[in-house]
Amino acid sequence: MTNLFALFVFLQLADAASTAAVLTLGGVERNPLVLKLMELGPMAGLALAKGIALAAGFVCLAANRRPLLWCANAVFVAVVAWNVSQAMLMLL
Repeated sequence: MTNLFALFVFLQLADAASTAAVLTLGGVERNPLVLKLMELGPMAGLALAKGIALAAGFVCLAANRRPLLWCANAVFVAVVAWNVSQAMLMLL
């Protein structure tokens, strides 16, 4: 596993944890695709979304699409930062 993909996996876990925290604090999911999956149940939908993301990341790794993984990592750094900032605001 490359460092780039390891970072992708870490960011998916961080997104799942930070999203779960926001939902527990009364927040709502803003991603319409994940929101649709959450019709299965909030945590089940979130787990499915993360599974799909991890599978897509693995395909990028296997197909040697490193630039796409870099972009995805950049996006998820922003998503996790947003989630954490929202959770902190909810706690104030």
